[in-house]
Amino acid sequence: GLAPALEEQGGRGAGRMKSGGYGSMANTAGQRQFNVTQSMDNSTQLLHDTIRMNDESAAIGDSTMNQLVGQREQLEGAHRQVIETRENTRAARKKLHELHRRIVMEKMILYMVITTLTLIDCLLLYRLATNKGKLF
Repeated sequence: GLAPALEEQGGRGAGRMKSGGYGSMANTAGQRQFNVTQSMDNSTQLLHDTIRMNDESAAIGDSTMNQLVGQREQLEGAHRQVIETRENTRAARKKLHELHRRIVMEKMILYMVITTLTLIDCLLLYRLATNKGKLF
């Protein structure tokens, strides 16, 4: 920047004192102009670098945002599947309870039929035994 250039010259006005003429003043003004131009070039380069880094950061942010949106959609899809699976499980559990109730009812009916048929067989055997081998 400007301060290091002045220090190289030995401070303000030091160049003029050493050579003692107007030519050195023009030379010092030219040096200052060069230093200002170089400082502006450095500032411009720094600004370009900052803009480039900002653009890169924005691109990374956009990419990250797109990835997060995709992950959110995946999570929402998985959540819908979990809800659907839960509903299917409830429906299956309800059907299983219905089947179990039906099986119990059918078993009770079968036991009643078996008991009735056994009772009829016992009565028929009794009839055969008391009626000399004839039913009627």
